[in-house]
Amino acid sequence: LPLDLPGDVQVAAQVIAVPGSARRVIEIPGIHHQDWMSLSGLQGNVIASSRVFGTDPATGKGSRDAEEHTDIVFRNVDTILEMAGGNWGNVTQLTAFLLGEGLQAIVEDRFRQRVGDAAAHLHVRETDLGGQTRDGVMFPRLEVVALL
Repeated sequence: LPLDLPGDVQVAAQVIAVPGSARRVIEIPGIHHQDWMSLSGLQGNVIASSRVFGTDPATGKGSRDAEEHTDIVFRNVDTILEMAGGNWGNVTQLTAFLLGEGLQAIVEDRFRQRVGDAAAHLHVRETDLGGQTRDGVMFPRLEVVALL
């Protein structure tokens, strides 16, 4: 994860494990992850995703419009949660990776539309992950953690 880390910290890792449970891979038909990781999975009662991107499963394409892109990526998370047997009420943490002015406000709006005043936490990381980056702007990608 290409982020500035504090002080002498050179590496940070987040690990989620549910011992003694089988893992079920969750992939959205029409979206093809471009690396070796699955898009998301369910292990025990934990739903965890890789970075969910803004490809519309119906068309296989994204959008050049920031708001439309953000709507697509949130709909993809809607689908993951539904496929796992959950919903936004189960979300404990959502991390948004983005780079560009005004994008955080759009993400915060779509997040609040779904969770309202629930105790879910939104973390925003301004960073360039490459890929869907244009003119120094990287439209949001999301990682979700939820408990059923």
